[in-house]
Amino acid sequence: MKTKPFRIIGFTLISIVLFAAFLSAQESKAENENVCIWKIESDSNTVYLMGSIHFLKEADYPLDDKYDLCFEDAENVVFELNFDSTQTPAFQQYTVLKAFYPQGETFQGSVSDSTYTLVKTKFLELGVPVEKLNTLQPWFIAITMLSLNLQKIGFDPKLGVDMHFFEMAKEAQKNILGLETPEYQLDLLSTLGGEDQEDFIIQTIDQFDDMESVLQDLVDAWDVGDLEKLDKLLNKGFEEYPALKQSLLIDRNYNWLEDVIEYTKDNEDYLVIVGSGHLAGEEGLVELLEAKGYSVERF
Repeated sequence: MKTKPFRIIGFTLISIVLFAAFLSAQESKAENENVCIWKIESDSNTVYLMGSIHFLKEADYPLDDKYDLCFEDAENVVFELNFDSTQTPAFQQYTVLKAFYPQGETFQGSVSDSTYTLVKTKFLELGVPVEKLNTLQPWFIAITMLSLNLQKIGFDPKLGVDMHFFEMAKEAQKNILGLETPEYQLDLLSTLGGEDQEDFIIQTIDQFDDMESVLQDLVDAWDVGDLEKLDKLLNKGFEEYPALKQSLLIDRNYNWLEDVIEYTKDNEDYLVIVGSGHLAGEEGLVELLEAKGYSVERF
């Protein structure tokens, strides 16, 4: 399978929430007319839907006041996963099984000499020791390099919207819920690159020069809650890969849809924080909820 850089960036920014958890072991802004938050008001409660960017810069803070307002109102805060669940010994062992080669197999033995040299050089440029490079699976290497390059240009996972509110939710002792398990997300990440893992590695490195401008376009669209542009930037790159789009994006949206509907039946308020791409498009959460008859309004 050939891999387009657009899809690599798009999926990484949709689902890098798990990897951000690995890497992260003032005056208010004037309010925007629109931010990336929607709400459903039922007879018994309010459910807020907040679009997250998993990597942001220091300059993107403080967030608009509306983000804090819906956080303060909600007794329950829901994330794609509970970040603390990535710190258990069982999950660490699962990561080893999924991300590392079995004994006797190596990354160097699975790619050409030129690709191995390219990756080794890139790791050194990113300031990461290469001693364990040979034991890592290609998809994990690609995600590692991409994440480190994002941090190099100033986009930090610890400043992601979800991580920001996760720490606040713990401090405020709010009820924290996860939509998925870390094992499920790791399984999704391990499908990146498909059958052509070497091409995936090369395409990942090739996009580094354009990454900052692509990310800035994404942040600008998120900042004003432009779902149409977010759909284009994050989701359209999947169109040539329908099977991946189904498993990595659409299936998850439908799974989460049922959870959100259940939240509307509670007496307490909920804040649901997911990657912005999951709110956008015809099968994004906003339109799926509207198709079920719910009134989804901007907050």
